[in-house]
Amino acid sequence: MDVQASMRLLEAERERLLEVRRGLEGELPHESVGESAAELSVLDQHQADIASEMFEREKDLSILLAIDSDLRDVSDAIERLERGTYGLCEACDALIPDDRLEAVPATRFCLDHETRWELEQAATQPAVDIAFAEVIAAREGARHLEFLPDEDEGESEQDRQLGPEESAIHITNPAPGAPPDQ
Repeated sequence: MDVQASMRLLEAERERLLEVRRGLEGELPHESVGESAAELSVLDQHQADIASEMFEREKDLSILLAIDSDLRDVSDAIERLERGTYGLCEACDALIPDDRLEAVPATRFCLDHETRWELEQAATQPAVDIAFAEVIAAREGARHLEFLPDEDEGESEQDRQLGPEESAIHITNPAPGAPPDQ
């Protein structure tokens, strides 16, 4: 692949990433999580809603970090292009096929070494699964319980009148020997 075609691909990739970044930045609130939780506290906000909001915000921020990393990769690829090493695998100096460079313009490795590098990265970084992230988000949301209105203060569970949504999901403690609610 010639230098001009490679530069066009890298510039197009940079512009695509910048456009995605601008779109994400426009969706993120500009206040901190604590400020947004305090603002929402005047509403009848459930703790799970706060946790979900915090989880979504953290997910968006991690996507922004990934985009920034990809932008650095594009800048590094442009530097390699200027040095004359663009299109060579950093591990074995083999030529990277043009179709791979078209698909992933900022790639540093041939397909074999890219696979090895990704496996190495996966082995050295802690696995974070969605369930664990949701637990953390729920714990963070629970830290803001003081912001939620305490409508049930002074009522026992037996005195409390449940709405239709709460009745559908509410689990009660049956009296000893009584069959559980169905």
